[in-house]
Amino acid sequence: MTNDNSEKPVEEGKQEQPIIAINAQYIKDISFENPHSPLVLAQIKTPPKIDVAIDIKALPLESGRYEVLLKLNATAKADEKTIYLAELVYGAIVTIQNLDGANTERTLLIYVPSLLFPFARSILGNLTRDAGLLPLMLDPIDFAALYNARKPAEA
Repeated sequence: MTNDNSEKPVEEGKQEQPIIAINAQYIKDISFENPHSPLVLAQIKTPPKIDVAIDIKALPLESGRYEVLLKLNATAKADEKTIYLAELVYGAIVTIQNLDGANTERTLLIYVPSLLFPFARSILGNLTRDAGLLPLMLDPIDFAALYNARKPAEA
């Protein structure tokens, strides 16, 4: 008995199964500013207002491979003073095969970011906690809604 893993011809009328693989995950860029510490930490009288911005990019690398970048910016302010500015660009190298263009785009801009988000969320939470602040705990993100909202704007 032999193990033959060579490619077998696809039967007529049958499509090959899609392949989606995360080959690597990494921090591409990270920045944290705590401009008024330590004084502002003792002077905070109201809960900070936190604004979060999200951006997703998918860049082709080579045939069937892409870099997906999830960018998160968080700014916390209280009493008109900036408590912190945090920026994280979290990336992944992704291999996609046997998907058409529309499904590849949706995979890169919806599915892959949803896989990356828990890791990016954890990194930002740890970063703010290590700065002596309450951890930033981002709510889950509906990447499909972001994608659908972005499509008409691009058209």
